[in-house]
Amino acid sequence: MFTIRQRVDLCGQMSVIALDAPFQYGDALAHEWRVEVVRNGNAVDLTDYDAVLYARRADGSTAGPIEGTVGDGFATVTFPGLVYNVVGDVTLILRAEKAESGNDPAETVTLAAMHARVSRDTTDTIVSEEVIVPNITELLEQIDAMQEATAYANEQGLYAKNQGDYAKEQGDYAKSKGDDADSAAGDANEAAGAANDAADAASDAADAANAAAQTITEAIVPQFSVTVTTLLPEQSATASVDTTVDGTIQRPVLKLGIPRGQSGASNVSSVGGVTPDLNGDVPIMVAGVSPVTTSGARDRGNIPLTAADISAVPVTRKINDKALSSDITLTASDVSALPASEPHLQSVTRYHISPDNTGWEAEKIGTATYSYKKTVTVQGVTADDTAAAYFDTTAVTLANYGTMQDYFQNIWCVELGANQVILHSRRQYGCPIVIEVLK
Repeated sequence: MFTIRQRVDLCGQMSVIALDAPFQYGDALAHEWRVEVVRNGNAVDLTDYDAVLYARRADGSTAGPIEGTVGDGFATVTFPGLVYNVVGDVTLILRAEKAESGNDPAETVTLAAMHARVSRDTTDTIVSEEVIVPNITELLEQIDAMQEATAYANEQGLYAKNQGDYAKEQGDYAKSKGDDADSAAGDANEAAGAANDAADAASDAADAANAAAQTITEAIVPQFSVTVTTLLPEQSATASVDTTVDGTIQRPVLKLGIPRGQSGASNVSSVGGVTPDLNGDVPIMVAGVSPVTTSGARDRGNIPLTAADISAVPVTRKINDKALSSDITLTASDVSALPASEPHLQSVTRYHISPDNTGWEAEKIGTATYSYKKTVTVQGVTADDTAAAYFDTTAVTLANYGTMQDYFQNIWCVELGANQVILHSRRQYGCPIVIEVLK
């Protein structure tokens, strides 16, 4: 627990401090605020007062009152989880309060105030290789089954408890009949104990089922990404969702295929076998596409062309029910995905690199070399991204697996720059690496 110490002179000027401390979302009882209260340098007796904390959080709500402790010249309070469970700026106010007593009115004195910021560096969803999320149909079926099992377990637990209570009543009645009924009363009490144990076990099973349902529900948040492929002009546009990445549906990929336009002819010197005149014009009727007016004369004006005339994609064609007459914007709902505005959704891009054994720079402390670094160009990464490195087992053979793995274990740090990945290693050797970049 961190202790924040502050001295306040009631005859001096009050100041609001800006706290630079690790306030993290999800903390509880992580900071103690201890304020020394004096008047003209002498300790103020606060024993008749209550120390009360109020926290105005980033969502506009105020948590409190939160009780603390007082003493001769001190007011102390420990921050509960209510202070940390809203991300953003939080204003903390510590007051000394005294209730009305006789002719003495109630009294409230603000002793100190501070500003802090609650940060959140992790998400609510943790995905690991051991967790495999089923599809939504299987998930709903599992949740329904768990809810039914929970309801049944609760019913059985209540029934077992009632049976236990009844058995205990019978035991008490049998015991009251005298010493001759002691044996029967003992058996009844044992039955009551067993029934109570069964009720406890049923209750534990219900709690476990509820926890499992909550875990599965929280694990279905995917990390969505999009790939676009250019198709040949004569091919139809395509759209599909690939859920086979890593063998799970946790990283679905929307795959779009968009056909390119037909290539135009180059170095055209004639149209329909007719050479343009000195002004560069070619009579339309000679080109073979001149319409005829109602009077029978050739129409040298504008000629309407259809998409089929120039092998273009008709504007009536659609992708995800969106016409191609303008730019297309796909939303999360178009592909049945969660919106990217959710704070726990982020994009992960993988890069496969194979740095060789050359170009490593020595990193020295004094005159001794303790490490080496190598800069690899990787387009698309920035210094604001976060990266993790993994051994690329798909790029090695069984013969050199152990050696490559040994080289990878010597890489102790990965940094990102503008289109750069900087590797820090204890040895000057390269090996196949997968760089996962979190946007």
